[in-house]
Order: sequence, then C-alpha cells, then structure tokens
Amino acid sequence: MQELKHPFELLISLDLLEPFSDGELVKRCIMESVKCIQRRQFHIAEHLNLSLLQKLNSQTTLFSLTIDESNDICDSAQLIIFIRTLSFDFEIHKDFLSMKSLPGNVRSQDIFEIVEQCCLEFKLDMTCLRGICTDGAPAMLGRKQGFVARLTEYVSEEYNNKSVFLRKRVLQNS
Repeated sequence: MQELKHPFELLISLDLLEPFSDGELVKRCIMESVKCIQRRQFHIAEHLNLSLLQKLNSQTTLFSLTIDESNDICDSAQLIIFIRTLSFDFEIHKDFLSMKSLPGNVRSQDIFEIVEQCCLEFKLDMTCLRGICTDGAPAMLGRKQGFVARLTEYVSEEYNNKSVFLRKRVLQNS
C-alpha cells in the first residue's frame, strides 16, 4: 500500500470502489488524517523549539530558572522548567523551557540531572544564570544535598558563577 501525500486523495478514487467497500475508504482517510495532523504538530513543535533556542542564544544576557515538580492527572511526577530572560535591550521574556517525567522516587540528584541536561540541550550560558525559583519542596531546598545546593555548587565550580540567588515561592492549595 502506498503512502499518500494528502488523505483526501482517496476520495478522488471513489468511482473505483466496489459496492460496500466505502468503510475501508473512510478508515484509510481517517488514518491518513491522523498521520497528517501528527506530522504538522511535530513540525510546529520543532519550529517553536528551534526559535526558542535561537532567541536564547542570540538575544539573552541574563536568565533565571523556575522549577516546579508536580503530579499530572495519572499521578506521575513531572518536572516543569520555565526560563525568564533579560535581553540586550532590557526586555524581559518568560518562556516554557521543558517538561520531563520524573522517576517514582524523586531525589534531588534526579532533578539536578534533568535540569543540567535541559540547560545543555538549549546551550544556556550558565555564567548568565542569576536566579532559581522553586516551590520549597524538600528535594529542592535541602541544605547540602538539595537541588538548589547542587545547582549553585555546580555553577560556581564549573562556570565560576557565584551570583545565583534563590527565591522560594510558597504555593497554597485552594
């Protein structure tokens, strides 16, 4: 069976159908439509990712990260990373950077590795990191082994950046 460029190419061949075979035609049209939508979603996501990467690497002077760990509807842990950047012309931009699944038993080391990998993926200059904002969870704020302690130690040792500030925000359940 050949791949179609457009799902509605099947409709052109209606006159070639045998009686009672239109169910197969509808099924193939739906399947091709789904594939087409998936391809378009992938291309849109890829374009957004590339434009964010370009913006972060060409127009950013300083940035801060907001990290939040939460559970989704299926009760699996997700790590959400936002970035706030300051451009050369002093405009502040807030962007969604990444969302990654966390293992069942979340440790600060897991959070640190995911954030580090995300920063490397987006080629962020860690000498420009100026702030970390978290929700105050124990895995985030442990004094010696928490995520913030690990990240500030990593940034200060690897990039000689000693000007990272922590801002803890308290989220209230309403």
